[in-house]
Amino acid sequence: MKRFTEIGKFNDFLYLLGNPFMPIYYLNGGELSILIDSGVTFTGLIVANQIKEFGLKIPERVLLTHSHYDHLGGIPALKRRFPEIKVAAHPRVGEILKRENAVKLIVELNEKDEKFFGASQTFDPAEYRFEPFEIDFYLKEGDLISLGTISVKVLETPGHTKDSLSFYVPEIKALFFGEAGGVPDISGRIHPEFTSSYENYLNSLKKMLSLEVEIIGLAHGGIIYGEDARTYIEKSIKATEECKERILQYYRESGSVEKVVERIFNEDYKKGTISQPETPYLINLKSRVRKVLEVFA
Repeated sequence: MKRFTEIGKFNDFLYLLGNPFMPIYYLNGGELSILIDSGVTFTGLIVANQIKEFGLKIPERVLLTHSHYDHLGGIPALKRRFPEIKVAAHPRVGEILKRENAVKLIVELNEKDEKFFGASQTFDPAEYRFEPFEIDFYLKEGDLISLGTISVKVLETPGHTKDSLSFYVPEIKALFFGEAGGVPDISGRIHPEFTSSYENYLNSLKKMLSLEVEIIGLAHGGIIYGEDARTYIEKSIKATEECKERILQYYRESGSVEKVVERIFNEDYKKGTISQPETPYLINLKSRVRKVLEVFA
């Protein structure tokens, strides 16, 4: 699977910012520029510095693919650097940011990443501290955002989360789906991410299958393009169906949710090919196992 992982310009409309593990996508259509996602807390500062380094326009909006900590965590830091920036997301994201327990988990998971990556050695923690923020624009299926020479079409693609959105740029055939399309590991194997609903996740993939795609901005791992992008969704559907059957087989053999989780963790995560901290990986894995067993066991 060929990937573009270099920080900077991919084409005349698209830049990859942040870092390859946690990429943030900058789109500029001439009249309007936007970011897609914001990473963890300190990623907001990395992106702000990169925008200045590359001489890019300050983006008017950030479009969020969903409400997980590593996609919205950088918004407060971005807004401290660029107070005029607006945030657009599914309405449910605004609801989640008003829940004390949800915000507490977002803070805790971001703090683990801050410690792991040594963020305080580079930035002032006060600059990247997470705090709840307002959603300025709510997005829904079919919304079209004109950036000038290119546009962004909004698709509701639930399944990873209830608030998952994907963004399609028809003029350059580019798709940004957060984790609604799964995440390929270092070897190229696609790992499904149906933490909210297996059936909704599969239906969302089938919706995306109808799109003409030449570029995919992954949630983690950079940009894939050409034939790899054209065949990605079909492969993700296959990986999703195989994941379900694997969970069911392991459960039939053990009769234990915990043993299913442990077996998949040992077989997949311990290979070292998955670039995700252990805590969120296990949270998502447990959710995937439960979602399959709730419906099919």
